[in-house]
Amino acid sequence: MPFACGDDGGEASTSTLTQGATGVSATADDGETTPTTTDPAETTTGPGTTTQTTADDGSTDLDSADTSDTGVSGAGPIVLYEGPVVGGTIPGWDPDDPRPLIMLGQLLDQWIVTLARIDADGSLSDNTAQQLIVWGWQQEPPRLYDGPVVGGSIPGWSSDDPTPVVMMGYDDANGSWVSTLASIAPDGSLGNNLADRIIVWGWSGPRPGAPSMHYSGPIPGGQLPGWDPGAPEPLVMLARFSGENTWQSTLVSIGPGGELGGNAADELLVWSW
Repeated sequence: MPFACGDDGGEASTSTLTQGATGVSATADDGETTPTTTDPAETTTGPGTTTQTTADDGSTDLDSADTSDTGVSGAGPIVLYEGPVVGGTIPGWDPDDPRPLIMLGQLLDQWIVTLARIDADGSLSDNTAQQLIVWGWQQEPPRLYDGPVVGGSIPGWSSDDPTPVVMMGYDDANGSWVSTLASIAPDGSLGNNLADRIIVWGWSGPRPGAPSMHYSGPIPGGQLPGWDPGAPEPLVMLARFSGENTWQSTLVSIGPGGELGGNAADELLVWSW
């Protein structure tokens, strides 16, 4: 079970679709919200500039204000952290205003779309990768849903034309956020997640900063086009079993040649920037 995330029901595995929850059971109430996009308070060093800091442990924190590729003003995600999980921290993390995160972890010669826990101070944990890359946005993508899992749904969802989504779950028990997974029923209802609160970001239709379809096909025997293990890229994935209309945000392993594996689903959709 590579890259387990959480020890309290928050376990995730690349070999299943129904795991990836965090925290304890959520209860439905009227606190559900579907807010509009907000702009996190971020500062940059000016147009076109890049600030990179390398720590003694070999990790790298990268902040950039070049809107062509950095997540500002509707562009794609930027690298927030690259290095070992132990001692790793997401710079500028605000637990009261969380940002969506995409993570890839390296284990031997494979990269795995993975999950990790983020404590209130931005510290990373609950991941056994040898190296972790975390991407995020300086300006928040569209927020599709924010509330309890039970009773929650993604507005306008179509199982015939699913759209890429990124999810974060909050665990009341220890006050931490976890990059997480959930199932999405044909009517957009969320399930298979034990978080107390879940936030779903996504892109419904073409818009600035939205990822494009990179791969659509089977997992066994599938290969991610153009994959470069020396320069991994942020990926968003959905999968489902044959004959089912429920999609699941999911994890897969990616071999040196882009070979897909570590997941029992029959159909996989992959988006990238």
